[in-house]
Amino acid sequence: MEKEISRRFLKGMPVSPGIVMGKACVFQDILYLVERRNLEEGHAESEIARLKQAVRRVRDELIQDQLRVSREIGKREAEIFLAHVAS
Repeated sequence: MEKEISRRFLKGMPVSPGIVMGKACVFQDILYLVERRNLEEGHAESEIARLKQAVRRVRDELIQDQLRVSREIGKREAEIFLAHVAS
């Protein structure tokens, strides 16, 4: 049985002239998926500490990714990770 292919038409700003057909990846802004909730009084400090810990963890992962990509692909290609670390 053949797999049914769904089609969607996307509008955007072209970067070069012509028509293109092929696979496209559509990324959604993850901030739309963030759950909003109220904190009980006195819990703000612990939530801020959790956020700071998460930011440190992501920073460490970005540095590890940068080192791995630099080793496996090239230093220039790995520089994108440092841009995210500096943010």
